[in-house]
Amino acid sequence: MNTASRSYYKRFYRLAGLAVTVMMAVLTGSLVLGDSVRGSLADRVAERLGQTETIVQSGTGFMSDSILKDELIAAAKGYLLIEGFVSSEGRMVPVTVWGGDEEALATNEALLNEELKKEIGLGTVILHLPSNSFAPATSPFISQNYTTQMRLQAIGIRDGKEGGNLLLHNEQMRPLNIFVKRENLAEAMGFITEHTKGPINVILSPQQFTADEFRKVWRPSFSCIQMQGKVVSSSRVFLPRNVTDSLLPEARYLAYFVNSLGNIPYSFVTATDQLKGDNAILSDYAARRMGVHIGDSVTMEYYVVKGLKRLETRNHHFVVSQIVPISQMADSLLTASFPGLSNADRCTDWDSDLPIDMSRITKADEDYWAHYRQTPKAIVSLDAVGNDWEGEYGVATKVVTSPECMSKLAPESMGISVVQPRAAALRAAQNGTDFASLFLSLGFFIILAAILLMQNPLMEMYHLRNDEIQLYSTLGFKRSDVFKRLYIEALPTILIATPIGLVLGYAYAALMLWLMAGIWNGATHTDGFTIHAQWTTFLWAWLAGILICLTVLWLTVRKGLKQKQYIQKKETKNKWLLISLFSVTGVLIIINFIIFHSMVLFIVCGLLWIICCGLIGQAFINREADDSLQPLPIISHLRYYQRQNHLAFWTLALGVFAVFAVGLNRPDTNHLSSNATGEYQLFAESHVPIQYDLNNPASRRHLSLADLDDDAHFLQLAKHTEDEASCWNLNQVAAPSVLGMDIRDMADFGIDTTKFADHTSLSVAIDHEALLWSMMKETGDTLTYTSNDGRAMKVVIATSYPTGVFHGNAIMPMEQFRSLWPGETGSKVLLVKTKEGSPNTADHDSTTMSESTLLSSALSDYGVTVTSTADRLRRFFEVTDAYLSIFMSLGGLGLLLGLASLLIVIRKNIAARQQETELYKTLGFSTDSIVRMFRREQSIVPLYAIFTGTTGSLISISANARGVSPSIWFFALALLLLLLFTTMVIIQISINPKTIQK
Repeated sequence: MNTASRSYYKRFYRLAGLAVTVMMAVLTGSLVLGDSVRGSLADRVAERLGQTETIVQSGTGFMSDSILKDELIAAAKGYLLIEGFVSSEGRMVPVTVWGGDEEALATNEALLNEELKKEIGLGTVILHLPSNSFAPATSPFISQNYTTQMRLQAIGIRDGKEGGNLLLHNEQMRPLNIFVKRENLAEAMGFITEHTKGPINVILSPQQFTADEFRKVWRPSFSCIQMQGKVVSSSRVFLPRNVTDSLLPEARYLAYFVNSLGNIPYSFVTATDQLKGDNAILSDYAARRMGVHIGDSVTMEYYVVKGLKRLETRNHHFVVSQIVPISQMADSLLTASFPGLSNADRCTDWDSDLPIDMSRITKADEDYWAHYRQTPKAIVSLDAVGNDWEGEYGVATKVVTSPECMSKLAPESMGISVVQPRAAALRAAQNGTDFASLFLSLGFFIILAAILLMQNPLMEMYHLRNDEIQLYSTLGFKRSDVFKRLYIEALPTILIATPIGLVLGYAYAALMLWLMAGIWNGATHTDGFTIHAQWTTFLWAWLAGILICLTVLWLTVRKGLKQKQYIQKKETKNKWLLISLFSVTGVLIIINFIIFHSMVLFIVCGLLWIICCGLIGQAFINREADDSLQPLPIISHLRYYQRQNHLAFWTLALGVFAVFAVGLNRPDTNHLSSNATGEYQLFAESHVPIQYDLNNPASRRHLSLADLDDDAHFLQLAKHTEDEASCWNLNQVAAPSVLGMDIRDMADFGIDTTKFADHTSLSVAIDHEALLWSMMKETGDTLTYTSNDGRAMKVVIATSYPTGVFHGNAIMPMEQFRSLWPGETGSKVLLVKTKEGSPNTADHDSTTMSESTLLSSALSDYGVTVTSTADRLRRFFEVTDAYLSIFMSLGGLGLLLGLASLLIVIRKNIAARQQETELYKTLGFSTDSIVRMFRREQSIVPLYAIFTGTTGSLISISANARGVSPSIWFFALALLLLLLFTTMVIIQISINPKTIQK
């Protein structure tokens, strides 16, 4: 009996099976997508770490390669890891330079990874690098040449299997790597290489070892700190405060270059804590030249560096307490070697950032330099000048301490950290963006439309079999028996359709991955992912799909057994419930529009509106007619066929809502709040930190920016690089990169600075999107960063700020930034506010473009890339656009299912009304009049559904209505007209004289 019935009603079961297949494909494909993204991110972890199990990093300092001889890390590889850039076809391409023991490379040869080869190709490469990296860049005495170049021949490729895609940050985007010989890289950057092949700052070991194990084999000499006798010095010229504090020095010495000592210009002077007060010791040479004696007063003038090379002139008066032979001044404790000064043959060859007036230098100064070089002419009290001379670069050039204190100098105090990255990287990959949930959400309307499409043909079939169902009752069958027969009869359709849906789900996932590697690449910023399908995923998808289908089938059969010829409901007893729901929806819309401006709440309000409209429409057609007025024939027909109309209404209304709500919510970067850009027009990033204050006219002249408009204002930010936390990174981010900003500038970007006053500890602000999606944290949570001195520091997320040009970065007050990372000096991020004017005028755009070109040209040695803030925002919103495009595509597919449902409903409605049609003809109605009547009747539900979905989408974008650009409104209007036209075409095609006469 069941087989015969299935065969007779196969057209209904075929439609139901098709709907089950579509639902199952979307459900399975979404889950497989989640597995594939997680699996692909895990593959990227293996690719970027290779065999690495432990990483040793030296922060802003360096290590001697002699450490590689120790047994603990004998299998490890040491690298000099530097960020640089390559100029290619007028573009600055940032690269990561790995200087290692590349035996396969000759001098000035290099290997590129595949990504960099795609960017610049093989052949001659001009690599730009920071120079003088041993000496801190903020020191006031170093050479003004901050960059250097290497001319290399890229002879081949190092692929991913050979470690070509090494990357120490948790990102799925492949890096741009170039591999060179370490000794060549060290030589080009000005490092000392007499005894080694060059220093290293990264060790990659295939073995696991802990920080405690590393500490046992550690020796201070590995950190480029030397001890001769009891004197400790550093290859980096200056010793930082944390190191000197750890050494418990018996004496501390700080060499300095002063503008004048009495009447002697440009001299080296050393400060020490062995002198107190305003006492000074002069060499007999200096005393004789100045004509002073013990007890006389000497005035010393010097520059003080106040960040970004801002120089202030200070004077200090000293009393000559002692005069000693110049030979005593030549003690190594008192001298220091400053790059650009100490290695010059003559005074006039000095190369320094200080504004040295060469006309002041006399023959006596040149003779002194020829004989005594940087031997100081005086020793002064550190108490007197320490606050001026000590800086971020260090607090001493030499210290005297005991070997016992030296041996206790731990690697952490030198900023050296030991981590096992693989577990954290895999955890970040597994807990990143959940594509399974994302695509289930995006495909929700398809799944819902498929469920409704499954239910409708079954309900139609049970309506046609109403006499058969009544016959079963007459023959004495229990209701439960009839239910069981109908349920079992439909069961094979589900059991056959669900496995087909599993197969199509795999194809659906493969198609989505292919599209994300192509036209939707903006969502992932990768070359695509590979399928990682687990059998457990298919099992859970099949079980979930079976459960949904069996539940829908149970409800459908149960409802089919209850249906009558006419569905005549009394006036709803839930009228007040409907009024309450409508009122709550209205109140929520008003409150959210005035107070919260929450997009999520507006979307909920839009869905509630659709539900209200659906219930209102159902209540209207089901209202009970009184004795004086019979309902219109059209209303009677809508009531009679309301089970078919339910399908058309809900699928169309929800499909329209999905497409229009998403389409109208596309961000318009031209109408964003000023907080997104702080009203700055240009955004620039440098690969080499800029140590100058670009708002200072002297600095602009020095950097060839004198032609820049006088009204142009720079905002310069320091940057500590950690994981990419923008929407481009699919991994969960534990600690984003940090920008140091003056707290007075934060309000321009919507940051509530009062929140920082509530936290005595280190604190940051993070933009809304990164906090929610990339980090999955809230304000009040803490982050962990490693400071320059190796300490793990807890940082509080004090507040969030509107997503804008700093998206993906944590913003920290500059004072806190400098205390945490004093070695990361200068500014790597620049914002430029050009002269006032309308941002939409051609003159303003032309001015901005010319200033962008000037900046790129003048700062090319720093690897500066300049873009407009609007373009930067557009790049960020490419990800949002990509996801919205996916959502619109899937919503459009749901809308197509709604239109298909409408076509099915109309055709079945016309087929079921043949007797009614013949009656109309008998009563004298012409075929054309019947067609017009049916068309009017069948257009009510789809037009009402389109109206409901459109108004619901308008409610959902209320928070962003002003941000919708005119072009998007025009596109939405055109799409709405196209939808109305398509709907009417479907009605016209489905209802015509030929279909009526059949």
